[in-house]
Amino acid sequence: METYYEIQLTPEFYKELHDIGYKWVTNVYRYRLLMISINRSGYKWDRVKSELIKPANIKSYQHGPSPREAWIEEVNKNSISDGESMAIYSKWLGIWSGSIKW
Repeated sequence: METYYEIQLTPEFYKELHDIGYKWVTNVYRYRLLMISINRSGYKWDRVKSELIKPANIKSYQHGPSPREAWIEEVNKNSISDGESMAIYSKWLGIWSGSIKW
């Protein structure tokens, strides 16, 4: 079973996230990107949930994580050119806006 800062990521847990509006969160990597997006990495579930249920966060992250945060995560793992960096950012912007599916 996957865990993230002592939170067990069970099927029931993912169902709760999906019911809130974050249907794209299906594994620990995506959950981590969501936590980075809402600035709640390492927080206990009650504090995380209080942020997740805010309408502004649901609207902002219903399709995917913050493009900026996801881009940073991806480019920090690789040695890439400026063109590749821009393509990665464009990909995350498309996911976030809902124009590209995961």
